[in-house]
Amino acid sequence: MNESMNIKQQFNKHNKLNLTAAVCLAIIQSFLSIALAFILKALMEIAGGGTLSELVRLLVICIVYLLIYLLITQLANSFTNRYIQKALIQFKETCFERYLKKSITAFQQADEGTYISSLTNDINSIETNYLSARISFFTHLSLLISGIAAMLYLNWKLALCVLFACFLPFLISIIFGSQLAEKEKNVSEGNSAFTSLVKNLFGGFSIIKSFQSEKEIQTLFNQRNQSLEMDKKQRRGLNYFIQVLSMLASSIINFLVFGYGAYLSIQGEISAAAVIAFIQLLNYVIAPLQQLPILYSGYQAGAALIERLQTLMACEQDTKHDELTAFNEAIRVENLTFGYTDQPILKGINFTFKKNKRYAIVGSSGSGKSTLLNLLMGYIDAASGNIYYDDQPLNRISSASLSACLSLIQQNVFIFDDSLHANISMYKDFDKDELEKVIAISGLAEVSKEKGMAYRCGENGKNLSGGERQRVAIARALLRNTPILFVDEATSALDNATAQKVEEAILSIQNQTCICVTHRLQAETLAQFDEILVMHHGTLCESGTFNELLDRKQVFYSLYKLSAA
Repeated sequence: MNESMNIKQQFNKHNKLNLTAAVCLAIIQSFLSIALAFILKALMEIAGGGTLSELVRLLVICIVYLLIYLLITQLANSFTNRYIQKALIQFKETCFERYLKKSITAFQQADEGTYISSLTNDINSIETNYLSARISFFTHLSLLISGIAAMLYLNWKLALCVLFACFLPFLISIIFGSQLAEKEKNVSEGNSAFTSLVKNLFGGFSIIKSFQSEKEIQTLFNQRNQSLEMDKKQRRGLNYFIQVLSMLASSIINFLVFGYGAYLSIQGEISAAAVIAFIQLLNYVIAPLQQLPILYSGYQAGAALIERLQTLMACEQDTKHDELTAFNEAIRVENLTFGYTDQPILKGINFTFKKNKRYAIVGSSGSGKSTLLNLLMGYIDAASGNIYYDDQPLNRISSASLSACLSLIQQNVFIFDDSLHANISMYKDFDKDELEKVIAISGLAEVSKEKGMAYRCGENGKNLSGGERQRVAIARALLRNTPILFVDEATSALDNATAQKVEEAILSIQNQTCICVTHRLQAETLAQFDEILVMHHGTLCESGTFNELLDRKQVFYSLYKLSAA
């Protein structure tokens, strides 16, 4: 609950002046609206028996009133606009900051579409139902209170009649307000699911085409789209129904006020001008009675969305507090085991990765290569056994300090829809000479020369070749200049010639411990590694140099000969 309050406080952080001014001006605006009823009453009284000079004087008052009303309305809108703008900026920045603080494992527990929807659809709903409703609530409440006070001042009998009749629209709002909030929640959840679906379908476009699944995917899209639009239809239908009932209730109240007002006028208890003022005031009583329960229901729906976002952005507390300030000796793996229930993936792994050495991890598909890499990087926790960085247990090293010592090059390199420079530097500032050096080492010099560093890479690097994307990843790793580099199947999607060039670029990096998972068993590449680890059915069955493993003619020998064939 405390964290939720802190999240909500982002709306008011350095923003209280805008909120206070917006609310105060909205209240003043409501008082000015009430004043219009008395101006109309005075105008009708002059029309019934006043003088020309009185009319001129009243018209001057009307002009002054309009100017003041225009000024107050403009100021109220301005402060409201500034309040909502700053509130949304701060809130979205806080949401995104909390998402970035998540660990990779925690982040992947929710769909990407859910995160996207939270910063788009949910934020739009919060803007309408929570932020705007805050100010609208005070506006309608002040209108209601001042309107009732004005009616009681004019004629208490007619005022009581109006209040009794106004329970009808108030009852309508109370009955249907909670239902409307529920419909809003259904639409929010539907938008989130639909966003996730569309993202997944477009992400798998090439697979859809290659399997000729267009018809089936179209059917799936149609079903989800129809379900979402049905939720929206039900929300609109309920809105329309409430509007019709409200219009009917307003008409009944108008007829009642006119009828009873005419009766009181005939009895000499109220003037016709006062009845006209009552009709004007009626708008300022009925509308708040209709809107206040709806605003409150919407406010509750907005608060529920904020709670939902709070849950989504919750970060597990990092219980690892040891700092890995430097990497001096080795990564030591002792009796490492990992698996799910009774299905072990890794069993009894023991090995020492020495500083500034280059290691290749090979093995057939499903042998546990990538799992071992994920354990070494701390992405997942071992079932038993230990991993040590120098003499520090990995399970006690803080995530931030561990990340500062590691770089990773993966098979699927994510490229931002931005410039080549931004993708290499990852939006950080680097010395120009340092940047040019890593561009040369990673093999991007020709690309940089031909296309320029301002060249836009396109969504997920669609304007770059596969080899160029991998070279961007290498350049990123070089710029980070961490003591340890992990490489996970970085060349599996590349042709042989491009893959060899990328591997040469990786292996050319000096003064760095390199641990590389690879499926490519090329002699000229493997011979450059100081040691090769061979995984087989979740065990480390053998290790050694390329020539040593060939001479043994065991598992690696079989894998190599099969690959060569």
